[in-house]
Amino acid sequence: MSVPSKIEHFVGGRHVPSADGATFDVADPVSNTAYAQAAAGGPADVDRAVTAARDAFESGRWPGLATRARAKALSKIADGIEARVEQIAALETFDTGLPVTQAKGQAARAAENFRYFADVIVAQHEAALSQPGQLGYVLRRPAGVAGLITPWNTPFMLESWKLAPALASGCTVVLKPAEWTPLSASRLPEIMTEAGVPDGAFNIVHGIGEDAGAALVAHLLHRRPRPPGAPLVGTGPATARLLGQRRHPLLVHRGLRRPRPRRQAAAGDRDRAAGRIGGASRCRRLHRSRGLGGVARRPQTPKPL
Repeated sequence: MSVPSKIEHFVGGRHVPSADGATFDVADPVSNTAYAQAAAGGPADVDRAVTAARDAFESGRWPGLATRARAKALSKIADGIEARVEQIAALETFDTGLPVTQAKGQAARAAENFRYFADVIVAQHEAALSQPGQLGYVLRRPAGVAGLITPWNTPFMLESWKLAPALASGCTVVLKPAEWTPLSASRLPEIMTEAGVPDGAFNIVHGIGEDAGAALVAHLLHRRPRPPGAPLVGTGPATARLLGQRRHPLLVHRGLRRPRPRRQAAAGDRDRAAGRIGGASRCRRLHRSRGLGGVARRPQTPKPL
């Protein structure tokens, strides 16, 4: 397995560094040792990505495709994922600590998510509803640029949950993966390009939630932000307040909060601590610190569940 030492943004069909050159360390969950430097996105990077997505949307390069053409591209994305199941699972296990058998199943599920929505949009239709004196129409139109913020647990599969319906509907997207687990998302640009997704229709901005995530939510141009429930302290409630004030539609993934292992009386009792971690799929990952600009990000003091 080849693990990249550098992870960059993907904007307008190109891998690019942060506008200000900022990076942060990405550490493995076993030794907490940094294995890569990821681009640390900020407002300028989000602006660049949203502009690329907006241009791809307004030019019609993606939403202007016939439904069957988009469905064909989604099926090719699924093919690309299935061809890389072993690779994606290995990266996911390295980056999250999940058992490799579980990671393989989740990669396969990610491919199935794209196939499902490829089928849905072909079978979906518009409707005319009539009664005496009235005639109503149901017209389906893509909303615009979608901002997608994904959590750290089972990252690749959860990214597919958000990417597949957004792309299927004709929206263009800006994805902000969790800073704890950006590794598997770094395979998506290659898969999207091979499937024929136009430049700008799919973009990635890496970074810390309070910086890149908050900038994406606050950007005046994006239309359909979808953050998780509480990726970092205060981010979820702040996101809901901001979008409520602006009357933006909001779709929230409400899983359990990030893992909080219980303090154990016996020092080094890691098995008992790991057994008390909450997560959507019995996550095996313990919190770890991460540096940005020389300042370590420390988790809160663990509290009993």
